[in-house]
Amino acid sequence: MGTILHDRRPATDADDLITLVEETFVQAQRVFGQAMARQYLRLREEDFYRHLEALGLEDRVPAARAVYAQFWRLHADV
Repeated sequence: MGTILHDRRPATDADDLITLVEETFVQAQRVFGQAMARQYLRLREEDFYRHLEALGLEDRVPAARAVYAQFWRLHADV
């Protein structure tokens, strides 16, 4: 059994990635509850950066970090 989410769609731009992050968070909330969903998403975030680097897409890491930063700003009070 894998993680609760394995969306195979490629995240091609910031809008796609923020949507994917939002959907992941909502699904994680349903499965784990609020506090654990935040922890789960933090782990997925770090995994995402490592996967980009492993695929030779290091140049996309700064943009991905910006999207996650935007997400965490939007959900700072959650």
